[in-house]
Amino acid sequence: MASAYKAYVIAKDMHPDIAREKWPYFQDFIENLSTELIGNFRAKREAPIAESSGRITLHDFKHLFEKNKVCRECSLSLASGQRKGVTKFGCVQCNVPVHLECTSKHIMRMSSAVSVLENEV
Repeated sequence: MASAYKAYVIAKDMHPDIAREKWPYFQDFIENLSTELIGNFRAKREAPIAESSGRITLHDFKHLFEKNKVCRECSLSLASGQRKGVTKFGCVQCNVPVHLECTSKHIMRMSSAVSVLENEV
């Protein structure tokens, strides 16, 4: 991640006009870089469809906070004394801070929590 941030700083220095429009935030740069690296690659086979109760919970991740907040998933999974990630981004539906590296953890934890609740009912 450090090398990605260094690339972001260099790109901003070399192309300040593009950086202001396309990558105002580091996450925008990473998303743009990911899209360019993946291109229009398609998997050789379809992803398996998991059976569910028909209820799908969506999670949108956007710039929600003005000040950095501790990532919810880092604070739940890391032991005390370990460095927790901070972010200004979060899950719109849950209104909790979640940084880019933990979005999949958040979605998995929330979907398993929903299935546990549905099984109890």
